Amino acid sequence: MKPKTISKTAQAPAKTASKHSTKKVRFKIKHPKAKSMALVGTFTEWEHQPIPLAQSEPGLWEIEVELPSGRHEYLFLADNGEWLQDAEAIESVANPLGGFNSVVDVRVLTPR
Repeated sequence: MKPKTISKTAQAPAKTASKHSTKKVRFKIKHPKAKSMALVGTFTEWEHQPIPLAQSEPGLWEIEVELPSGRHEYLFLADNGEWLQDAEAIESVANPLGGFNSVVDVRVLTPR
């Protein structure tokens, strides 16, 4: 398991990038009791545009999302309203609600 880094404060949302500076990122979470699961974060305006995950096997929820280059905070949102961190995230940051957001840093190589 990769070590986690916890930063002290949450970052501002990543700025929107052009279509050419995006990368596919796979998100997954194991939560056997969930009937549905969504991905929310700075790239979805949190609860305004949740991305539903698909159950790839019993209790395992996954989605692949095209994200712009930059630093993105996110959480999983279970059908019961529970906000869940990504146990596989390398980094997390404190959020204003007293919890922690998972962080993914998307780096896209652009041709010169």
